[in-house]
Amino acid sequence: MKTKLSVLSGLMALLCAMPAWSTTLAVSASATRVGSLYDYTYTFTVSGGSIDNIYLGSDDLSPTSLLIKLDGTTTSNWSWLGNDTPQNYLQFFSTNGSTLGSTDTLGVTFASAFGPASSHFAVGLNSGTGATTNELTGVLAPTAAPEPASLGLLLSAGISAVTGMGIWKRRRAA
Repeated sequence: MKTKLSVLSGLMALLCAMPAWSTTLAVSASATRVGSLYDYTYTFTVSGGSIDNIYLGSDDLSPTSLLIKLDGTTTSNWSWLGNDTPQNYLQFFSTNGSTLGSTDTLGVTFASAFGPASSHFAVGLNSGTGATTNELTGVLAPTAAPEPASLGLLLSAGISAVTGMGIWKRRRAA
C-alpha cells in the first residue's frame, strides 16, 4: 500500500510541475533599420493545438504598413489592434472564426520609429476554449527606451548643460 501511495504522490507531483498548456507558440523575429524607421518581421507557428489570437508586447501601438500573411499569402481574415491595458501590446486575431493550427504560419510585417529590444512577450489564445499557449519572453519588438547611441548623446548634452551652468554661475559671481 505504501508503494502505491508513494507512486501516486510522485505522479501527482510530476503533473503539478508540468505546464498547464498543450498548445505551444513559437516566434521568429527580426528588425532592420531602413532610414529613420525599423522594419519588423515575425513568423508565428503553433504546435499541439490551435489559436485565433496572438498577443505581442510592443511599445508602438500604431505601427505603419502592417501586413498579415497566412501561410505566405496576404489575408483579410486576420486583423490587429494596438492595446495599452494592462500593458502595451499588439493583438493579431482571426476575423472569420478560423484558427492557426500546427500546419500554419502567421507572418506579420510592419514599420515603426521605435527601436528594437528583446524585452517583450508573445502568447497565443484560443478564444473558443479560453486556453492559452506558453508565454514567450525576451521577444524582439519595438520599445520606447532610447537607443544606446541616443542615450549617450542625451547624457553628454546634460553634462554640457550642467558644466555650462557652473561656468556661468562662477562668471556671474566674479
